[in-house]
Amino acid sequence: SSASGVQILPVFGSAVVSEGGVWLDRKHRAIGVTFEEEKQYVRATQNGGVAIGGGMYFGDVLDEKVRALQYDSGGGFDGDDFFSHTELGRQVVNDPDTLRLGGVRPLGPFGYFPTLKSYWNGRVVLNTGGGVNGYVSSWKAGELAADIALHSTTKDERWKFAFTDV
Repeated sequence: SSASGVQILPVFGSAVVSEGGVWLDRKHRAIGVTFEEEKQYVRATQNGGVAIGGGMYFGDVLDEKVRALQYDSGGGFDGDDFFSHTELGRQVVNDPDTLRLGGVRPLGPFGYFPTLKSYWNGRVVLNTGGGVNGYVSSWKAGELAADIALHSTTKDERWKFAFTDV
């Protein structure tokens, strides 16, 4: 909706991906790990390398800044230092072939709870704003979005105010 611009803020983060020297054993390639204290999310790449994402900081809301997706792009955030808080992260950061990426996720006014909007009586449902925990909150938000699309409301009464009918 036209009001989404003021309801969604960009949250910046970074990722490092080993392209050469750091590999996971085949038995570990099908799992993902979260280092909760460090806010790092570890996944295997298709070829067995290591991808670590994380960080959360607010930067400029300028369109150019958001679209640039730069590594280390704001507010004194040092991606290499951030990822070096774990031994695996240190290995990936110190690998000369590591790819460094920047990213942005939408964060809504409810913190990590997503912004759900129903358009045309649930025929279109917008599910955004989960911030860096979007992949976690998307499970419940997906269930709520399906309820809204199928029933024009949530099946569970406790969630009836979890969306806006636009």
